[in-house]
Amino acid sequence: MMAARNSDRPFFYYVAFNAMHSPYDASSELVAKYRKQAVAATGAGQKASAQELATLESLDTAIGKMIAAMKAKGVLENTLIIFFNDNGGANENPPFRNGKGSTYEGGVRVPCIIHWPGHVPADKSVDGMVHVTDLYPTLLKLAGGSLDQPLPLDGMDMWDVFTGAKPSPRMEVVHNLPNGGKAEMGEMSICQGSWKLVGKELYDIANDPGEKIDLAVKHPDIYKKLNARIQQLVAERRPPEKHLPIPDKPLLVFGEKENAHPLAWLQPYLDSLPESPKSKKQQNKLDSTDAVNRT
Repeated sequence: MMAARNSDRPFFYYVAFNAMHSPYDASSELVAKYRKQAVAATGAGQKASAQELATLESLDTAIGKMIAAMKAKGVLENTLIIFFNDNGGANENPPFRNGKGSTYEGGVRVPCIIHWPGHVPADKSVDGMVHVTDLYPTLLKLAGGSLDQPLPLDGMDMWDVFTGAKPSPRMEVVHNLPNGGKAEMGEMSICQGSWKLVGKELYDIANDPGEKIDLAVKHPDIYKKLNARIQQLVAERRPPEKHLPIPDKPLLVFGEKENAHPLAWLQPYLDSLPESPKSKKQQNKLDSTDAVNRT
């Protein structure tokens, strides 16, 4: 794709890897490599499975291939690369508490790596508050677009934060509002400055990033303030959109061209679907036989 594109035109690629999400998929050779390492490291505290480690290397290799393609095309030095995760790891993420599905720091605080030679300083860390919604206005402004949008923006332009020129202007992140008992989204949570409310617990994450000491009783004024802000946001929340239910049967999702001329590995799956021509033909045969038997 990179080799075929016109180098004179700007481009935007959004690449969402399944890794490091299950199912962990990697070549048998890579899995074997990490199985050998796991045996050698027995008792050394290694927790990740060989399959997970092999999948991680596959992810790393894929990113390396994309960077090499941009370098070969001559656009790497003038390309902004942003790499980040959508949530914390599935389990514990020390020194932070908990992981995916939780609104503790282990579930919501993730690394974000930004690379653009000559524009973003190398070997620099920024620990200011940034939310994923900030990426849209930041990239829009950087590309010459306007932040004057029909609907209000949740995000902020963070380019000066990414370059280290200014501290983050963001003082609040809403992690989750009360959700009717849907625990997979985590407890209701809001963070203002260094104070963070998680359910009925209050933490000073600047001094207690591991969220070990609940300060709700010690600081009732801050607890009430954050709770009041949560209730204000709940009152402003628009009703949830209604969607058609997902059908309880598999769908032909591969596209007309792919379905018309499928690859060998795809054909058995397509044939097994009730909507497939093969299945319909077999059903018509059964219906015809049943009609004959009844007559």
